[in-house]
Amino acid sequence: MYTHTQAGWLVRIATTPILLVALYIASVRGGDAWLAIPTLGFYGLIVVLFGSLTVTVDDTHVRAAFGIGWVHKKFALADIEAVEPVRNPWYYFWGIRYYGRGMLYNISGLDAVRIQLAEGREARIGTDEPTALAAAIQAAVPGQAPTA
Repeated sequence: MYTHTQAGWLVRIATTPILLVALYIASVRGGDAWLAIPTLGFYGLIVVLFGSLTVTVDDTHVRAAFGIGWVHKKFALADIEAVEPVRNPWYYFWGIRYYGRGMLYNISGLDAVRIQLAEGREARIGTDEPTALAAAIQAAVPGQAPTA
C-alpha cells in the first residue's frame, strides 16, 4: 500500500493575503464585516478543498483526493494497462483539467505519473514522488512489470 500527500503551496500562499485582509476587516472594521465573512468562507473553503493532494494505492484502486477528499478520483487497478513517470509541460498548469488525451489531477510542480487506462483513456496524477508512485502502482497492478 502507498499513501503520499503533497502540499499545494501555490493555493496556500495565494489565498493567505486575501484571508488576512478579510480577517482584518472582519475584526477591526466591524461595519464592513458583512463583506469579509463571505470572503473568509470562500477562500477558506478553497484552502480546505484544494490545499493538498493525497494519492493512495491499495489492493483495488489508485485514488487521488484533493484537500479533505470531497474532490477526488479513483482508478480501478484492473483498468490500468501501463504506468510511467512523466514531466508535464508548463502549460498544463495545476488543478483538474482535460489536457488533450485525458484528465490531469495536479496540485503543484510538473512531475506526474501517466496512467494508460483501458479503451485508450489516459490520466496524469501530479506528484513530487513520480518514481515511487509509478513503482507502487506497477507493484499493485496484476501483470505489470516494474520499470527500472
